[in-house]
Amino acid sequence: KQWMVIEGFVYDVKPFINDHPGGSALILGGIGKDMTEAFNGGVYMHHNSARNLMNTSLRVGRLIPIS
Repeated sequence: KQWMVIEGFVYDVKPFINDHPGGSALILGGIGKDMTEAFNGGVYMHHNSARNLMNTSLRVGRLIPIS
């Protein structure tokens, strides 16, 4: 699996690596990391279409904080 975290959700980005408009290097560099900042404007402010794709096709789970 090739997972990353964005806003507390876990995404398997493997199916999207070759289709990412910004190139595969950006996705590969984020594997295993929390990419929330990059996704929300640190690198590029993603639009609703990107969010919809992530949420409907790539989301595999959610991080649950341990208190």
